[in-house]
Amino acid sequence: MTASGWAVSDPADRAREPWANGRGTTRLLATAPDDAWRLSVADIVEDAEFSLFAGLDRVLVVVSGDVRLTIDGRAHALRPGDAARFAGETAVSASVDGPALVANLMVRRGAATVEVTRTVLVEDVTSPAAGEIVVLLAAATTAAGRALSPGTALLGQATAPATAEAVRLTSPVAAARFVLGSGGVP
Repeated sequence: MTASGWAVSDPADRAREPWANGRGTTRLLATAPDDAWRLSVADIVEDAEFSLFAGLDRVLVVVSGDVRLTIDGRAHALRPGDAARFAGETAVSASVDGPALVANLMVRRGAATVEVTRTVLVEDVTSPAAGEIVVLLAAATTAAGRALSPGTALLGQATAPATAEAVRLTSPVAAARFVLGSGGVP
């Protein structure tokens, strides 16, 4: 364990909960202590409308599968690693040809900014910056032999509990990197 490491939140270790509208399931990976944000992964197994969350901004990243989102009547075809942003009160529906897994970061409007980029993690995953969250887009194995599921979140210092660990992977893995900022500057 190292204080400059990551907190690891694997969806395989999390219970599935129904969406607010009952049309899908989600697994909560992490929340901010002040409820400014929450990160979950959702299983989309059929076409469905998303739940509405007034006052929240959402950033969705496809982990696996192909997802067609309709946001305010406009179609967006997303593949693994692609991101979409929308207000929580916006009408959004998803269409899938097979099962898909998406990471969903919801942020209380005005509480933080979010930048998201696609990246490839190599063996030694560098010490996180404050407010950094990395979501694996594929399965990975740590050098210590721990299996990590697609959708696993690595949470940096400002987002993680006090128990953090160093992460060393056995091979490169694609990921989405979220950086949470405040005051309009990430």
